[in-house]
Amino acid sequence: MAQNKLFDDIDDWDKIDLDNAKFILEEARTYVSFVIDVGDKITDKAFKILALLFPIESALIAFVINEKMKGCIQDYTIANLLIFVVTSIVVIMFYLGKIVLPRSFMPKGRAPVEICKNKELLGIPSDGSTDVAALKLALVLNEIENSQAKIYFNNNQNTVRITALKLSMMALGGIVVIAVLTLWVHFFF
Repeated sequence: MAQNKLFDDIDDWDKIDLDNAKFILEEARTYVSFVIDVGDKITDKAFKILALLFPIESALIAFVINEKMKGCIQDYTIANLLIFVVTSIVVIMFYLGKIVLPRSFMPKGRAPVEICKNKELLGIPSDGSTDVAALKLALVLNEIENSQAKIYFNNNQNTVRITALKLSMMALGGIVVIAVLTLWVHFFF
């Protein structure tokens, strides 16, 4: 078996104790589960914020249409503020919707078709070797590297999604501050 990228700094990778390798694999699988759970929590938070914003946005749009039809919105400051708030919330809802939609991630475990295509995973050495202990170690090391690839990929996906969630929440806070300051200046100065 060729030397893995993950094990480049280990000179005698084939001398690693099988029990130690199994422990590392168990920890790696636990961490893959953790990273996937974090992704699910990001989706859940974005969905909750989106579920809160949808009725607020609907009420704001209904208010603007109703007041505009009555001719009550004569003040341009208030009209511009309402347009700004409605438009900003629509943009934020768009970004939150991208977080809630199905995402790319690498799942726990392997699909049976992946296992069946890999002779080493089936216990058939590709180099003709019959050393069962070396084959078992190679299998475990291969799965450790596979788990690490899943951790890297899922962490990168989570980083992008959490950044979008944070920006959306900061933008919502900014909208509230701008609205309050605009109304305060408008009514008290």
